[in-house]
Amino acid sequence: PLILFTGRVVYQKGLDLLLRAMKLVVNEINNARLLIFGIPAKDYGLLWDIIERTAEIKDNVRLILGKVDSELYKLYHYASSLLAVPSRWEPFGINAVEAMAVGLPVVAYAVGGLRETIIDIRENPDQGTGFLVKPESIDELAKNIKISIYLSEAADNNDISLLSKIQDLKINDSTYWNKVRINAANRVKMKFRWEVVIN
Repeated sequence: PLILFTGRVVYQKGLDLLLRAMKLVVNEINNARLLIFGIPAKDYGLLWDIIERTAEIKDNVRLILGKVDSELYKLYHYASSLLAVPSRWEPFGINAVEAMAVGLPVVAYAVGGLRETIIDIRENPDQGTGFLVKPESIDELAKNIKISIYLSEAADNNDISLLSKIQDLKINDSTYWNKVRINAANRVKMKFRWEVVIN
């Protein structure tokens, strides 16, 4: 299972929180992988902290800093189980919309524009596009990433037994995550495409 992060390496984006949550994820799902496409800023203290945190779980994390080929960037969106958006604050969250446009569900902190972009599947199971979690809670972020991985793996492998690992949700359809992927793409099409926004 592949978790994707995209964005600037700045305090606002919460990459340090995601890496702390990832340690909890790999304690339970040891084959989970986090791929970070990070754009370095001039905060070298934070960058060093990110590198050190990455080294703590080096077998499960790949940190790619700098510009990434656009086709490769898009390919990893298609290949991932979810996009993690651990922002401490976020006016809009274009990376969440980009991910959802190609059918990639999002796990994000419930802050700013992300609350309007993402529909939590717990609040609306029929139209949900991912999970919104308590801001800056590492435990909640880890828990919802794990739930997303189990849902994704159940769909990819048509394995309903994986759903027994999810206590909080009453889902008995192994293909449910496929529906969330479709919901994500449809939400962008209906709410965030240029032809809709300009009208």
